[in-house]
Amino acid sequence: MDNIDDFNRGCALILARLYAAFPVPQVLRMADLDECLDMPEDLRLSRRQQRIALYGATMQFLADEGYVTFASKAGPGQGEVFSGARLSAKGLAQLSKTPEALRAPGRTLGERLAESAGKIAEQGAADAIKALVAAVFS
Repeated sequence: MDNIDDFNRGCALILARLYAAFPVPQVLRMADLDECLDMPEDLRLSRRQQRIALYGATMQFLADEGYVTFASKAGPGQGEVFSGARLSAKGLAQLSKTPEALRAPGRTLGERLAESAGKIAEQGAADAIKALVAAVFS
C-alpha cells in the first residue's frame, strides 16, 4: 500500500466518523480509527504507526481544504488527537451529494462512505473507498 491508498482510507474513516456524528463535535484519536486488520500481523505494528501519522496529516489536509474543522490537536507529533472535530458546511454539502456514478435510491455519498468505512478491512474495499473519496473532492 502506498500513501495515496492510506490517504483514501484515512479520508473515508475520518469523514464517515464525522458524518455519522454531525453536528456534534468529536474527539478523533487517529490510533482509534483503524486496527489495520487488512495487513499481516507481523507488519501490523510498524505499518499502524505509519498510518496514524498519515491519518493525522490527512485530517490536517481536510481542515486546510475546508472539509472539516477542529478546535485543537495534540499528541507527540501534534496530529494524533483532534478535539472539537466536525464537518464544515462544505464537507457536509459534499457528503450529502448523490453523484450519478454512485446513485442508489435515497443514499448520499456520506451514507455510502460510512458503509464502506465499516467494511474497510474487507478485500476490495480499497477500490470502493478510492471512488468515494474521489467523489468527495470532485
